[in-house]
Amino acid sequence: MSNQIKASLWTISLTTTVGIFLGLGFWYVSIVLLLLHLYLLNFIGVSFSDKQTCECVVFFDGVCGLCNRFVDIVLKLDIHGRFLFSPLQGTSAKDSIPESRLEELDTIFYKEGDRLYEKSTAVIRILIRLGGVGLIGGLLFVFPMVIRDWIYDWVAKNRYKVFGKKKNCRIVTPQEKSRFLD
Repeated sequence: MSNQIKASLWTISLTTTVGIFLGLGFWYVSIVLLLLHLYLLNFIGVSFSDKQTCECVVFFDGVCGLCNRFVDIVLKLDIHGRFLFSPLQGTSAKDSIPESRLEELDTIFYKEGDRLYEKSTAVIRILIRLGGVGLIGGLLFVFPMVIRDWIYDWVAKNRYKVFGKKKNCRIVTPQEKSRFLD
């Protein structure tokens, strides 16, 4: 079944379900169903991106607890295997990211094709690429980058205190090995 047919069927299903519950006055159920439909959108294989496959690499601080949890979430939700991962401490990061930006390990980077994104923009673009519920992350683009990055910097500054810092970079499991560059 083509993506266009899948998207059409999904849209009809969503509109009918939400319409029925809104018509009956159960708005709170409609919100839950909307989130469920967005989540399921990822599993039927509909992509809102022009490129189904691309070089999508997430560069993260390999010793950061928060960063590793984010990678775990992306690995779990990325059922199509679109993302590759590399710690900022690895050789792939050194080859892809300007040296001046690698001095401090407080930023997530996301490389999509030839473009390199960082901080809040990287996180939002990763969420959008995941599809499903991640599409809601696209709403964060409404906020100016200055505000988004200020919040990102505050979280990054406090991440070790709250989420901990590992002594070594993430140890990749055999199941994850194909998804990691370093």
